[in-house]
Amino acid sequence: MFTVGLFGPREDISWQDAFIECLSNLEGVEYFDPLRHEALWVGEDMSKQTNTFHRAKDDVIVFPVTARTYGFSSLAEIGFEVVHMLQAHDQQKLRSLVVFIEQDADATLPDPAARQESLRIRKLVLERLLRLNLPNVYVVDSLEDMLDVTVRLCQAHVLTAPLQFYLPQNHPPRP
Repeated sequence: MFTVGLFGPREDISWQDAFIECLSNLEGVEYFDPLRHEALWVGEDMSKQTNTFHRAKDDVIVFPVTARTYGFSSLAEIGFEVVHMLQAHDQQKLRSLVVFIEQDADATLPDPAARQESLRIRKLVLERLLRLNLPNVYVVDSLEDMLDVTVRLCQAHVLTAPLQFYLPQNHPPRP
């Protein structure tokens, strides 16, 4: 099963409903939503282990940082996700990261100094991401683009999954 991990700040999950609706209609695709999944687990340790597993193994990781949150943790976590994508690329695994960083932070956020720092860090992280030259890290300009890229990656998987058999590492040894 092809899995899409829906990560990002806990403070703004408004974008997830459109993703869940769309992904639920794609054959052979499932999604992992850490916030909804967390509610199913009693222990926090189990939830952290599950999140760590999905972040390391899901086929596509979606990571939006919207204007409704400072996004400090998420902006830092994007760096770790890039490391995961480097490892996946080096191991010839077909995993992808799709990132959206809104370049504004809502003026109604309660701490003006934290808002300014968030704006500075957003700009810095985006600048670094745009310097990457990885075939499996996508930086998009909107949530709509993020959904479009995610769906296209899912569709590409459905088309190419049968071809995995022909990769040299998947062939049985020949006598």
